[in-house]
Amino acid sequence: MLSKKLRESLPEGFRFRETSWYHAISGIYEKSLRQLLLTGLITATIAALAYILIDLGHGDSRYLIYYLICLAVSVAMLFYFLRSERPAVLTTPAILLLVVGFALTVFLPNSRDLYLLIFFCFPPLVLQLTGIRRGSLWTGVFFVTVLLTFVLNHFGFFGPWNITLTLQQILVSLVVFGLMFVMSFASERQKQKYIDQLVLQLSYDTATNLPNREVLIHSIPKERQFLFAIVHIENFGELGTIFGYEMLDEILQFISRYLQQWSREFNYSLYRLRGNDFGLLIPRGSMDRVEAEVLLNRICAALRREFMAWGKLNIHLNIKLGASFVDDAAQIDFLSKADLALKDGIRSHRAVSLYKGDESIRDSAYDSLKLYSTLTRNLEGKTCRAYFQPIIDTSTGEVVWFESLLRLRDQDGFYVSPSPFLSLATSTGLDSDITEFMLKEAFTALRKTPCDVSLNVTFKDLLLPEFEKSLFSYLKDSPPSDKRLILEIIERDELVENEACRTFLERARAHGCKIAIDDFGSGYSNFSRLIQLPMDILKIDGSLTQKCLHDEKAQHLIRIVVEYCRANNIKVVAEHVDRPEIAKFLASCGVHYLQGYHFGIPQESLSDPATIETAKD
Repeated sequence: MLSKKLRESLPEGFRFRETSWYHAISGIYEKSLRQLLLTGLITATIAALAYILIDLGHGDSRYLIYYLICLAVSVAMLFYFLRSERPAVLTTPAILLLVVGFALTVFLPNSRDLYLLIFFCFPPLVLQLTGIRRGSLWTGVFFVTVLLTFVLNHFGFFGPWNITLTLQQILVSLVVFGLMFVMSFASERQKQKYIDQLVLQLSYDTATNLPNREVLIHSIPKERQFLFAIVHIENFGELGTIFGYEMLDEILQFISRYLQQWSREFNYSLYRLRGNDFGLLIPRGSMDRVEAEVLLNRICAALRREFMAWGKLNIHLNIKLGASFVDDAAQIDFLSKADLALKDGIRSHRAVSLYKGDESIRDSAYDSLKLYSTLTRNLEGKTCRAYFQPIIDTSTGEVVWFESLLRLRDQDGFYVSPSPFLSLATSTGLDSDITEFMLKEAFTALRKTPCDVSLNVTFKDLLLPEFEKSLFSYLKDSPPSDKRLILEIIERDELVENEACRTFLERARAHGCKIAIDDFGSGYSNFSRLIQLPMDILKIDGSLTQKCLHDEKAQHLIRIVVEYCRANNIKVVAEHVDRPEIAKFLASCGVHYLQGYHFGIPQESLSDPATIETAKD
């Protein structure tokens, strides 16, 4: 019954019985039906048993057979109900039991006016059991049956009945019956309206009124082949940032209108997916890859020609399409294949990308999943470690501080560099957990060595209240001798909150920390950064260090950086020093400190390596 109601309001061909929400709704509906039937059958059983006991108590056995029949029928139905998984099968027998019960209580002496209870309760019970249409029909049949019985009895076709009501009481009963029916009908209609609204919200997108992703998945005929394409608005987020969040729904509606207009021309069914994506399901027929790409390019070109009027501006949308073929053997992953094709197209700046069956794209996604799994396993299982690499004074060859470096345990049990994990950690929000772990390890290391210890942080870390709270809590609880922490700022992102970062760093310096800028000469690092932020140390990126023996431009830049830093009382560190020749050149340039495999590899221990004689002029 529920499925018949839903079929009227849902798209044709939508196999909604396969959806999770249908199972949830039908489960609630089934539970309500079972409770109603169970209550009714138990009531009928108790009533029949009570009449038997009352009559036996009075020594009256004239009507015992009738009550025993009602009791037997009620018990049999109750037993079947408790054993059956299909309570809906009992709805018609239960209604017939009510009709028969009414007839018996009307013509059977000692019915004790039970017919009135059945008469008044019939409309709400039947409407709840069978719904609006069938319930109204059953109520009409019941009412006509009562009137017909009354007429036939009046003309002597039946024996005398127990109705002793006056005409006024009969009219009041009819009015109450009508009110019960109207109120029950209105209640069921309202309930049906709520269910319809809920189903529509679960099946259609509210912004565009298009069927959603779940409708798409459960609407594809299994015996046919299709081409499926994702229409992606690449500059969707940027437009929302520029013109305001309110514009985003208008963009979706704008694209939706044109896609719906062209659905007949290009012969596709249109669906609304997630975020800024739409889905096109195109019957494949004899279409090959070349024809598919031609069709997709036509659709993309048509969309790119249109512009959206926003005030006095004409806004063009950057549209990209990713597509895959849908066949019987691979229906379950057509969405992921089209999504992989779309991502590949975005990376390679192609407007249209059709999945080629090349597993390299899938392998890349699988590799990311493995990296994420390793990262979370380390953080949750606390198997990640802090390693420490020494930084050497070029004048004395002694260790002046240790840089703390994260190491993660891979599937083989080896501890590896976190470099492949860093972008994934940032995109998933796990980078803050890593920083928190390394902060704790850095302060633990400070209690074990007289040297300074440095911690890598990003501008994002500096703006996080959690990191600020943890850092200054550690600094507050540490003795003065342990306040030798160096904050090494890694420039993965552009600095946008200059003043907030400056305030944080100045406060950290006031608490005894030193500030270092890491990887100067790469990424966003430049000379303007030297002026914007307070600092004590500058670390020259290893890419410059490795070129210093054969690249005159690199040599010239290193000398300029060292000269500037010495003039402004800033210490200079050169990274990735792996040969004595590089160490000799950097020492000749006036670099204060050196770091690299030539002096020591990262390791868990904080042992001070032997003093190394650095090359000097």
